[in-house]
Amino acid sequence: MRSTARILDESQIPASTRARSPKPSVGSTGAARYTGREHRLLQLQRQAGNIAVAAAVARQPDAGAAATTGVQAGRFANSGTSQLGRRLGFIPVGAYFANGIEIVFDLDPGARARYTDLHPRQWSGPEAVYFKTGPPLSSSWQTMLRGSGSGADDPLPESQRITDRAVVYDDSPGVSVLGHRGHTWIHVVQNFTGWVQGRPRSGGAVRRLTEAVAWHSVISVVNPEAGRDGGSSYHETADTRSGPGWVPLDHPGF
Repeated sequence: MRSTARILDESQIPASTRARSPKPSVGSTGAARYTGREHRLLQLQRQAGNIAVAAAVARQPDAGAAATTGVQAGRFANSGTSQLGRRLGFIPVGAYFANGIEIVFDLDPGARARYTDLHPRQWSGPEAVYFKTGPPLSSSWQTMLRGSGSGADDPLPESQRITDRAVVYDDSPGVSVLGHRGHTWIHVVQNFTGWVQGRPRSGGAVRRLTEAVAWHSVISVVNPEAGRDGGSSYHETADTRSGPGWVPLDHPGF
C-alpha cells in the first residue's frame, strides 16, 4: 500500500466537493423528476442490483441518441484538472478522502438550437461501506452499510457548466474519517449513472438525450494506529480508484 503524499488544508478543497460516507439519504440535492422508464430502472436497481440495471441501460432505446440529438456520449476523466478548474483523481483533504471525476458531453453544432433546458442528471446506485477495528491484515471486515443507493443525486449547480460546445459536470464522492473513530481500515464503494436531459424547442416534454454513463468510486484507506492516542494519519491503499462502469460491492479479500 502507498501512503498519501500530502494532506491539503481543508480550506483548499472546493466548496462543491462532496466527500461523504454513503448513507441512505446521501447525495440527494432536492426533488428530481424522472420519467417512467427512469423510475423503472431505479426499481430494478433496488430489486436486482448492478448486473440487471447495466443490462437494461445497454438495451435502452436512446442508445443512438447522439445521431438525432447532437449530444455526444459522455467522456469520463479522473486525472488532471477539470474544465471547472478542480483537481481530479484521489483528493486527501484533512479528514476527508475523495475521488475527483469529470464527465463531458460534447455538443454538435446546432444542438443548443434544437434543445433548451439542457442539464446533467445523475443517480447514486449500489454502494457499501466496510471497516476493520483490529490489525488491518488479520482482523475481520464489518459492514456499516450495503444498499441500493439514494437514487436522485444530480450535480450541484456550481459543479456543472453548460456551453454551446458541451455539458460538463464534476463530482467528488468519498468518505470522512470523522465518522470512523477507531476504524483501522475503511473501504467505501459507490456506483453512479449520469446523463443529459433537455427539452425540444419544437415542443414536448423534457427527455433524456444521451446514453447513460455508468461510473464508480472506491475509497480505501488504512490507519493501523487508529483509536490510539497520537496515531498516524490514514493512508490510501492500492484499492482506491475510480473509473467507467459499475463495480461489485465487495471488500478486499483479506
